Amino acid sequence: GKKRVARGACIDSRKSNRLGVSVIGFGIIVTIFGFVGTVFNKSIQQEIRFRETVKIGQYRLVSQSFTQDNLGKFISECVLLDVYRGDGAKKVTQLCPEERFYPAEERVANVPASHSTLQNDLGVSYVGKNPKTGNPIIKVTVKPLAAWKWVGFGIVFLGILVTLISPASPSLTQRRA
Repeated sequence: GKKRVARGACIDSRKSNRLGVSVIGFGIIVTIFGFVGTVFNKSIQQEIRFRETVKIGQYRLVSQSFTQDNLGKFISECVLLDVYRGDGAKKVTQLCPEERFYPAEERVANVPASHSTLQNDLGVSYVGKNPKTGNPIIKVTVKPLAAWKWVGFGIVFLGILVTLISPASPSLTQRRA
């Protein structure tokens, strides 16, 4: 009776370890897909006027307004962009990358805006202003499969947990009995 229980616990432990290792392997493959996607990154930097369109990959960004606000601690300049995906006119999101100037510290900070999906990440940064026209300059980046890296890391972590939490193998005293 006791030998049968000990063998069963040992078999369950090996199955859990095998499952955990398989999950880790799958997570590594998903992570590799995320890193392979970096080969296809696209980036464009350009001046944008009111109601002008910027196209990159399957995204179309249309400028809606430019704002400049004094918020006490900092002065903010922002470009409001409507983001459309694909050939249709379906609006996906609205982004507002901004540049902040902190007068007390005489420091400038850029606050990028982003939209993430499993397929790709879209990032927009406010780079500055064209001194001649006063129009903002933005940098738009599309990173395919970027989220897959994080999903893959999560799967690897799950596999490690499955492996570590597997039923403990029976102690030596139970095996000898």
